[in-house]
Amino acid sequence: MEYKLNIPDDKDKYLKSAVAFANAGEGKLIFGVKNQTWDVIGFTDDEVFQKYDAIASSIYDACTPSIVPVMEIEELACLQSKRFVS
Repeated sequence: MEYKLNIPDDKDKYLKSAVAFANAGEGKLIFGVKNQTWDVIGFTDDEVFQKYDAIASSIYDACTPSIVPVMEIEELACLQSKRFVS
């Protein structure tokens, strides 16, 4: 499992993990969570769908053969409805 607060400018930082997880048949990237502390920062309603599309497209477009990521938007209601992408 790997945590990212946001989508890094250098997409290779998470694309390598996505390929490694696909090759291993397991693993999870979670965006919207601080790596060291696991604090859920989340994204606004407007941001979450943009982030979702950007992550899915970059993983699919960067890999040959293509990797179709299994992704979901999750919400933690107990944390003031913070949303993150996993």
